[in-house]
Amino acid sequence: MTLIVYGAACTWWDVKSKTAVNPAGLPVCPYCGGSLVETEEAEWLSAAKAHGEEAHHSEYLPFLVWLQGRSCIPHDSDGLQELEADFHRDLRDPGGITA
Repeated sequence: MTLIVYGAACTWWDVKSKTAVNPAGLPVCPYCGGSLVETEEAEWLSAAKAHGEEAHHSEYLPFLVWLQGRSCIPHDSDGLQELEADFHRDLRDPGGITA
């Protein structure tokens, strides 16, 4: 079982060992210092896959996998469009990405 953490209000996610620590000693996003939620990776990815299928968004899970460890963007930010453009550029790359 692999535990991961993801941003409560940003797009960052990775293993807990890659977090920053705030003055209170709590793990936070290493980019924005935001709060994190801890969960089991397989369970989280399974829920993401189900959500993508329910929303008829075939790129949802590959996009989340691609986001791992990347600089965060707040959920309410216009920067999400930039991240999606980067994702699609990487998809066109011969090395590609897979989920």
